[in-house]
Amino acid sequence: MVKALVQHIDEAHFRYGGPRKVGEPRQERWRWIGDFKEGPWLSVIEREAGRHVEPHSHEQDEIVLIMEGGFTLEGDERFCGPGTILSFPRTIKYGFTVGDDGEMVDGPLWHPLG
Repeated sequence: MVKALVQHIDEAHFRYGGPRKVGEPRQERWRWIGDFKEGPWLSVIEREAGRHVEPHSHEQDEIVLIMEGGFTLEGDERFCGPGTILSFPRTIKYGFTVGDDGEMVDGPLWHPLG
């Protein structure tokens, strides 16, 4: 059965980590909005300042929106800050280094393969 989903980011389920206290520096934490088993779902990811994510790819296409902070994309060396939207087609490798303020990204939007 297809159903609508209306959920505020603050209501999102933590899959890794937990809520950040006021004034606490960013640490890695992952939240999911949507149906993790049936899809689609959206991940909201926070990472600490300076974190390097090695080049990797996914089986799904990704669209990512940077909500807070940002990162420098490997091979491009341009800083991607709040409001930047990135599109990574499936199997395209990308890596990045998180900026001084950490990051919070909205995406990717996933749907199970099959």
